[in-house]
Amino acid sequence: MDISGLHKSQATEPITKGPPVAQFVGIAERLSAPVWLRGGWAMDFFLGSVTREHLDIDWFALADDAPRLAAALIAEGFEDVTTAPHDQQIDLVRGPIDHGIVFLWLAPGASPSSAVARGQVSHGPLTCLLV
Repeated sequence: MDISGLHKSQATEPITKGPPVAQFVGIAERLSAPVWLRGGWAMDFFLGSVTREHLDIDWFALADDAPRLAAALIAEGFEDVTTAPHDQQIDLVRGPIDHGIVFLWLAPGASPSSAVARGQVSHGPLTCLLV
């Protein structure tokens, strides 16, 4: 499937044929809670085509939006299966699709282009800057 020029909210095909992001993004948009694809689907959108079958969809969301975004998604039938600390990430499942949502923190007065994701790896803390 060629996804060049396809806006993320227009992608409605099953996960084996294209990203099922429209429903997730629609809920986030109703809340005015911006979300960003990360991981494999983000790379596919960047490349303009689906490069492989995906087992999940990875997202970034602002940490301040996380509680209400999670509540809205759960109200729409997503199931919380989070095992990571809830202040860093939420994992939700709907049907066969896992959605991993990692939080971004903004410095006071900063825009999302300078958001920071925090996490933990085996050798210590991990900080990623979204540019």
